[in-house]
Amino acid sequence: MKYKLRLERTRPEHLHDFVLRHKDALEIFRQTLINPVKAVQIIVNDQTAEMWTVLDKQDQTVAIFGVLPGCQLFCDASVFMLTSTLADLYYAEFALRSRKIAQGMIRKYKHLNNIVDATYEECHKWLEFCGFIIDYDNPVIVNGYKFYAFRGDCNV
Repeated sequence: MKYKLRLERTRPEHLHDFVLRHKDALEIFRQTLINPVKAVQIIVNDQTAEMWTVLDKQDQTVAIFGVLPGCQLFCDASVFMLTSTLADLYYAEFALRSRKIAQGMIRKYKHLNNIVDATYEECHKWLEFCGFIIDYDNPVIVNGYKFYAFRGDCNV
């Protein structure tokens, strides 16, 4: 199979053409109450983060995802994924390849978690496809917005 996408370790220059999808920008703002672009820059500059950028054949950033070791909740790391406006063009390939990466992160870190905007149903489907479990029964309120906690646990 010839891939249209490739993965690289995330570098600051990957942000130059990175335009967040509206739903991702909204989710970041609801979580942090800061400008989503600034929030992404903070994550990319975090030296403890383990991040990958999904690039297309024209070297445009399709997505950035990874883990931040340690977190406030009980886990080994917090996982995140940010998609650009290009993500829909490569949906099938991205879903299949990111699933393998997500499962590898779960094996490496044993316990991953984070929260997802309750209204971001497309992301819920992707998380479940990648093997994460979303707790729909116990919503979490952050900055007045409803989120669901999710986790990925390695059954070692």
